Amino acid sequence: MRLLRQACNGTSGGSDAGQLEIAADGSRFDAIDVVSLEDYVAGVVPAESIASWPIEALKAQAVAARSYALATHAGGSLFDQYADTRSQEYKGLDGEASRSTQATRATAGQVVTYRGVVATTYFFSASGGRTEDIQNVFYGSPREPYLTSVNDPYDSVAPLHKWRFRWNRAQIQARLGSLCAGSFERIKVLRRGRSPRIVSANVVCSGGKRRVTGVDLKTALGLYDTWFYETRISTSGAHRARAASFVTGLLIPRLALTGSFEPAPPGRQLTVEQRRRGRFVAMGTVSTAADGSFTYALKGPGTYRVRSGSTVGDPVTVH
Repeated sequence: MRLLRQACNGTSGGSDAGQLEIAADGSRFDAIDVVSLEDYVAGVVPAESIASWPIEALKAQAVAARSYALATHAGGSLFDQYADTRSQEYKGLDGEASRSTQATRATAGQVVTYRGVVATTYFFSASGGRTEDIQNVFYGSPREPYLTSVNDPYDSVAPLHKWRFRWNRAQIQARLGSLCAGSFERIKVLRRGRSPRIVSANVVCSGGKRRVTGVDLKTALGLYDTWFYETRISTSGAHRARAASFVTGLLIPRLALTGSFEPAPPGRQLTVEQRRRGRFVAMGTVSTAADGSFTYALKGPGTYRVRSGSTVGDPVTVH
């Protein structure tokens, strides 16, 4: 069977197993692939995994895909599963591969059960090193004894085991859009899960704060997961009027770079850089106080910034 229109999973003109069922819905038609469970799994495994992976990994994917298909329903009355990530990726006959089909046949009929009921076997490409309790991922879901947070020591080989995005304040504000009223100030995490993914947080802006979920932040910022930390350097220049006495002049620098580093571990070494001939050059280091604040005495005016590893604050000009 071949459908000569683009399917919901992005494929077009591909061959599918089973039979084609057409359902009319007003002025539109829905084309539904009526396929056996095992043929369906054979089209899912190479779409959700890589067919060159070890055969045991493909077998595990086949069992997970089969279990998930039986334990869940897409919610519509016409079909059981979407052909994309709303359910599972299904690429049909054209997407099948010999090794993944071998894994599907080797595990035919095998499913994961909990107390005699087919389990909902969620799967993912990377866990970050620990999974999360179901109620902290799908908010409002009831607790499930088999869907609780556990360590995942093998995730370190995943390409997205660790990731980082670098934005300035204006870029974050633009991404947050309607979640931020006014100028962006910070993200205040209110609750984390066991992994520890963000469950709830406040987006704090000059016009007030807004309570959001971790998924709200992930979606707005375009992140890979709700497990993240905001590292922020805020910097400003301080200028003191001419000292009233010789002693005051010794204790208080006339020009200084002030700011804060979040999160606020005391004693963190920050590098102070000055722009010279179009590039920033390290001038010295400064340690943060217990609250993350810092003050660095400057020898003269110029444009400066503060760095901690790959985290860099916005440049400020001090006169």
